[in-house]
Amino acid sequence: MSASKVYLCPSCQSVIRSDRDVSEGLKCDSCGSSFGGSGSGIAAPKRPRSESSASPSILRDVMKNREGTVLPVSFGSTEKLGNFKSEKSEKSEKSEKLEAAEEGSRDEESILSDGSRQVKRRKKRRKEEKHKKLYIFITAWIGVIVALLFIFQIKSDDGKTNTRNTANTGMPPWKRDFYRSHLESISKNYNSFIQAFSLPAKQQAIDRSSQMAAKFSRFNQTHSSPVLKGTMRLRGRHILELQEDPLILAVETLWQDSEGKSSEAVHVWDGKGWKLDWECYAPYSTVPWTLFRSGVGKQEGDFRLLVRRREAGDASKNLALLFYAPAYAGDKSSEAIRATESPEIVVDRKSEVGERMSQILSDVEEGKRPMESILGIDDLSRMARVFVSLAWEEDETGKPQMVLKQINGISWYGERIQELLTNQNSSEADSKSDLNEQVLELTVEGE
Repeated sequence: MSASKVYLCPSCQSVIRSDRDVSEGLKCDSCGSSFGGSGSGIAAPKRPRSESSASPSILRDVMKNREGTVLPVSFGSTEKLGNFKSEKSEKSEKSEKLEAAEEGSRDEESILSDGSRQVKRRKKRRKEEKHKKLYIFITAWIGVIVALLFIFQIKSDDGKTNTRNTANTGMPPWKRDFYRSHLESISKNYNSFIQAFSLPAKQQAIDRSSQMAAKFSRFNQTHSSPVLKGTMRLRGRHILELQEDPLILAVETLWQDSEGKSSEAVHVWDGKGWKLDWECYAPYSTVPWTLFRSGVGKQEGDFRLLVRRREAGDASKNLALLFYAPAYAGDKSSEAIRATESPEIVVDRKSEVGERMSQILSDVEEGKRPMESILGIDDLSRMARVFVSLAWEEDETGKPQMVLKQINGISWYGERIQELLTNQNSSEADSKSDLNEQVLELTVEGE
């Protein structure tokens, strides 16, 4: 069987497949024209095509049959097919390179009518140059802001450093050495008291534990202990110089638990270690204030209370006082404290008790604290801490009235501190009296 030959119609360029030779004459099925015949033994010439002018659209027209049927086409060799594949792979590589270049340089590409590709290259540099001034402006502003923040931070750090240096400079070296040597022991003692689960364990951490055993037990039967959680963190401390020769010290501390609740304490040296001044911590009174204020039970007692003044009718002669119970545990609001107010107590201003109480209240109103104490910072305004003796007595008409018998000491310090302060005041008073006697003797001799 002879191989089929392919011809192109010179009129319509349609593909004609036939076993006959062109010299025998051929007829186009599409347009009906005849060509070839005797004297012509050459197949219909193929239009020469250059590689540059070839396009996918011309290939599709050649392969398409106008009657809708696909005609098989045979090639003399696979050389053209191979060349076609290699050209296609080269073109795909070029297109990938072009796409990569387009992504980088943002080039614009267009296809001309003859099938050739036209690329308009746009350099990325031009776009960057458009915003270059804006970038410089923003960067400069950011740099200025960062520099200002840095300067402010340095100044604030310098201020804090200067404050710390001033505080350290104002503190005598012996106090710094004292804190370094004893604060750890004080903290250990206080945390052992707070975290102890039983009363006997708590009692071991307080000063004069054997003498305070009965008071401590009786007090805790009628009062609930404040609930403090976790390890207590030290917020402030202050040294009390109770005696100069020999030097005897106590330490005031402010604490905060893991939930932010505050507490305060005073620590004394018992000769072996640091102990908690529990009378100040409680604060302890010999008679429950609620019962005494109501006139029930004992008719006199020693109390650690808050006091404020209220002007009486004749302000020049008398001093009107109101006493309040401090909150040990539970509600510490101003309303709860004011609810414990005592009946009004009137004191003669010129009496010893009146003069001393006037001085205590005046110091508090002026912001002064005994021995520069740090305790009571959060107390209600214009209220002073006092340790006093109160009693119920009948007035001239036979009605019971609350009276101030004496002032036992400043603030709520316990027995050990109050005794030392009393002895110190007595020594100072004796020294002043001795000095006055010497001055008097010299004056008499001079006369």
